[in-house]
Amino acid sequence: MKRKEPKQTVAFRLDKELLILLHAKAKELEVSPSICARILLTEALLGQSSLLEEIREIEERQLRHERQLKTATVALLVDAGKASVEDAEAFVRENLS
Repeated sequence: MKRKEPKQTVAFRLDKELLILLHAKAKELEVSPSICARILLTEALLGQSSLLEEIREIEERQLRHERQLKTATVALLVDAGKASVEDAEAFVRENLS
């Protein structure tokens, strides 16, 4: 199995105006400013949005897991005899949405 090369940390200072923009972009993407800076730098250097695609895939996976959790919760409540299908679905809507 091929070993990954260790990553190196890169640090730099930003003017206040750029820092404000970075924080705004990070909030828009729902990531930390550090991850946002890495995304923007990678896109600028590689001319592609590979990290943004990764984020989209993670978001899609999270949505899929949320749907599976809701389905499993309904199934467990109904199977355990604790609720009807309608009541279990209402519980999921009220508590897992």
